[in-house]
Amino acid sequence: DEAAVLWSGVAEMNPQFDLAYISMGDAAYRQGEFDTALEYYRRGDYRLGYSDAREQTRAQWLDDNITLVLGVLLVIVLLLTWSLVVKPAVERRQARIAERKKGVR
Repeated sequence: DEAAVLWSGVAEMNPQFDLAYISMGDAAYRQGEFDTALEYYRRGDYRLGYSDAREQTRAQWLDDNITLVLGVLLVIVLLLTWSLVVKPAVERRQARIAERKKGVR
């Protein structure tokens, strides 16, 4: 934390000093502030750190929204099963019943 404050001062004095932004990104990453780390790594043009922070941001989003993601996938699977398997089977059965009724009369 203390180093991040010092690096922030360095970045204010020289906004072109990439190491300051990279170091502040490292500090934010260690604290679990991945969105902040993304911004610092972008400013410092540190692609590896940016990639790692982006991966952590995605993982955190997935952890927060796993129920929603699984629910949407379940609905998609159910709709596909209904439209590709169940509905055609029901229609075939109804057609056979209608043919039998025509033959009986």
